[in-house]
Amino acid sequence: MKVPNYRYSLILSSLIAALALGGCKNDVLDYRNAQMVNGKVYLGNANEPFSGKLTNVPDQALLIDQAGFQLTGKLASIALADSLPAAERNAQSFLGTSGAAALLFEALCDVQISDGLPDGRAICKTPQSDVVRIDTSFKHGSLDGSFALSGGQGNGVLMEVTFRNGRPDGTQKIYSWTNHKLIHTFPWSNGVASGVEEAFDANTGALVKRATFVDGKYEGEVVHYSPDGKQVTIKATYTNGLLNGAYKEWGIDGTLIADKTYSNNVEVGADGSSFGSW
Repeated sequence: MKVPNYRYSLILSSLIAALALGGCKNDVLDYRNAQMVNGKVYLGNANEPFSGKLTNVPDQALLIDQAGFQLTGKLASIALADSLPAAERNAQSFLGTSGAAALLFEALCDVQISDGLPDGRAICKTPQSDVVRIDTSFKHGSLDGSFALSGGQGNGVLMEVTFRNGRPDGTQKIYSWTNHKLIHTFPWSNGVASGVEEAFDANTGALVKRATFVDGKYEGEVVHYSPDGKQVTIKATYTNGLLNGAYKEWGIDGTLIADKTYSNNVEVGADGSSFGSW
């Protein structure tokens, strides 16, 4: 028996409607046409969260609520500000006070979405160009995998870090705003500072700071060096994140300019007695 043609049309219409509501993983949705409900992306008035490629997402919208990016971005912005020459005072002030937001350059991102959440690779570019600012990936809505951010003079790499389930894990690397040499390495373990921190002069490449973190706090000696790395300028000892023991500072010429002793972050006499005690 022949099925009337209108039956085929009805079946086809129902199939198209189902696909539109459920979303296809090959779908492409522009951010301006997306709805955000309870942290998930929806296509228009669809009942099911969107799955597919979301385009033209502002970098702020994609990253600013990621706690791991806030942590690593704030650290990077401070390190970048410290490495800039005095002639770049405006940039110094902006980077030093704006935190992670200072590293976002109004780039537009294309990101894979699964069940309404970022899940897969994300690429952020300067609007109307092929200049990549951010290359990273997500898993179930959280940063997961390598993260590379570019900018500064010549759009070189400024920061590299790896995330696991939204938390920084491994060595974060920060590069100079001007010449993109390595200026800072910071140790992370599941979102907590743990291991050796090092800083380098942007011009000479010499080591200018070394410290150790244990469970997010300084532990042991923290040493600063002159820009050429040859002269110790500060040496301090920490216990559980607090100054404990000798604290000394030297001028570039090696002259001792400060010689103090601390106990639990409070300056005391050389014998450990409190100032002003009888």
